[in-house]
Amino acid sequence: TTDIRFIWNYAGNCITNQHGDINKTDEILNSKSDEDLFIVGWDTVMNDSLRYSDIILPDAMRCEQYNLYTQGYTEYYIGLKLGTPAQEAPGECRSSYDVCTELAKRFGVEKEFTEGRTHDEWVK
Repeated sequence: TTDIRFIWNYAGNCITNQHGDINKTDEILNSKSDEDLFIVGWDTVMNDSLRYSDIILPDAMRCEQYNLYTQGYTEYYIGLKLGTPAQEAPGECRSSYDVCTELAKRFGVEKEFTEGRTHDEWVK
């Protein structure tokens, strides 16, 4: 049993992919010994970690929204590139900014969170 009650697994596939004891993690999460644990999984594609989610949110891919890119090593900001949308996000996919803005709105702090800017305005 654990004191953890909520996991928000965003774009990570880290529950059973990126550590040394995935079999133990699988055993714990499948044991149903802790029914108070709630997991939200949020990613662009179905992955192994999402199998454990109580809710799965479809994320918009980076190529479906304005985004900033580095050369791949974020500790060395030699330059940034602006990525523009190649297509609209399909179905119910939403950007992380849009989802977090909606959560902020429901918590009554939308104005503080967005500072009056849209996702695209923040990127620009």
